[in-house]
Amino acid sequence: FKMDFPGQFIDVFPESTCSFRPLSSFLLYASLSLCIKVCTQTVSISLSVFLRSVSVPCSRRVTPQSCQTDPSLSAASYHADLSLLTIPVPENASQPGNTIPVVPVSEWSAPALQGNNCISVVSKVSYVVWYSGSGRLLNVTLNVTLSDFTTPGDLLQQHTVTYQKSGSPAPAATSTGAGLVPGAPVIGIFNGMIQPLTVLGVSGGGLCSRDVRTPVLFRENYISGCSFSSSSLNCSALRVEAYRILQGNAAPHLLAMTRGAQPDREADWTRVITENCTIPPLEQTCETGCVLPLSLSIQILWAQRGQLSLPQGQLLGTKLSFSCQTVKCLQSRPVSLMTEVSFADTTVYPEPPRGQPQPHWKLPLDFFQRWGGW
Repeated sequence: FKMDFPGQFIDVFPESTCSFRPLSSFLLYASLSLCIKVCTQTVSISLSVFLRSVSVPCSRRVTPQSCQTDPSLSAASYHADLSLLTIPVPENASQPGNTIPVVPVSEWSAPALQGNNCISVVSKVSYVVWYSGSGRLLNVTLNVTLSDFTTPGDLLQQHTVTYQKSGSPAPAATSTGAGLVPGAPVIGIFNGMIQPLTVLGVSGGGLCSRDVRTPVLFRENYISGCSFSSSSLNCSALRVEAYRILQGNAAPHLLAMTRGAQPDREADWTRVITENCTIPPLEQTCETGCVLPLSLSIQILWAQRGQLSLPQGQLLGTKLSFSCQTVKCLQSRPVSLMTEVSFADTTVYPEPPRGQPQPHWKLPLDFFQRWGGW
């Protein structure tokens, strides 16, 4: 993907074009000046070619000075302030529903310099572009692999773009595109920002960390746990820290029902019910015990909609339930935190028009009925 100037489009199409054609370039829009491209010192290769899946290496020079200043080493630069037009008509960029954001599947730390090591630098960038049969872009997800690198030196990055066609064309009544497919990230709105829903990930040594998160994938149940300890003696601080480990920086209040949900369309989103801990009115101390959330259960209801031949997965509702207990100081006795994600299929299938014969069924003429001529 390449962007050169604020609000500028790359490769303008004729106004009569209403869908992307194979091997045609994307139209990108950004509110900030940003350049995202694949390069090998002197060569710049654009990856924004429709239906052409590519994987291109990129050699970048990493020094102690560029570790935290080069945007190509930071995961945020590959999705922040970046949108794609669903159809190649630049004049429609300002209209609601005609652009889709690049959605990261997780949250990644910014690069940091520790001695001669530049940690959390981007070593692999993977875009997955979902499109409909009519050539309309539906959803774009981003996955990034981070690694630690010893400076100075040349870092070899890998940039890939793959394309996935939706299971069926988008319904005419909505602008959300096809339904969710198994393994697709569940998208939510967190304090006004569209991000993937993430849960507690598996960290090295089994210790809890706010930075280790894993995305929730549609129809994939998940369970994980970690050991939580803290030197804090304040119950409020311990409770905030436990909440952030379990749910992240914030809990979502809406989840996208299908792929390509637009933030300005209420019908594209379903409400999230959250059950938090009940805090006693009296002030607690670490010695007497603090009420802390020790587990998070995420229950997601979904169903298949549409025709039996082309079912569309759709989220119906979500409930976040925190289980809390009273525990004492965690300096010497760590506790276990656990997260569980479960998907419940609530699909109601219609009775088939021709099923197995039932005892109460009667044919028009049975064996003991006289024919008209008898």
